Amino acid sequence: MMIGHPVCTYICRNRSQLNKKQKVKIDTSLFMELLNADIEKICIENPVPSLAAGLPKYTQIIQPYHYGHDHSKKTCLWLKNLPILKPTKMTKLTYITTDNGHRYTKGWYYTPRNSTDRSRTFKGIARAMANQWGKLN
Repeated sequence: MMIGHPVCTYICRNRSQLNKKQKVKIDTSLFMELLNADIEKICIENPVPSLAAGLPKYTQIIQPYHYGHDHSKKTCLWLKNLPILKPTKMTKLTYITTDNGHRYTKGWYYTPRNSTDRSRTFKGIARAMANQWGKLN
């Protein structure tokens, strides 16, 4: 089994202003190589892709708050021969409203904008993958 987390900088919808055609092709090419690898069970995890990336439709969207984290981060899973990942611990989100009226989940508000922490896989999600898929034959 492979759980892949390919580079998403140029293919994710939220960073579409960075989408340079050549770099989108490189990131998309790696993504498709992983998705089409000769491996029986595959999960590819990435944010919602931009239309420019031309990726196939994802199988499932998950959120960290489905797995015990006070964060909102829409994450797509492309699954091959794996069941849908089931939520393990629904968590109520805490929101912060800034002086200019923008509303953020507490987790994102306190994560620095240019931090690699924003691209991490949450432990609750990783634990759910290990517990639910690690026992499959």
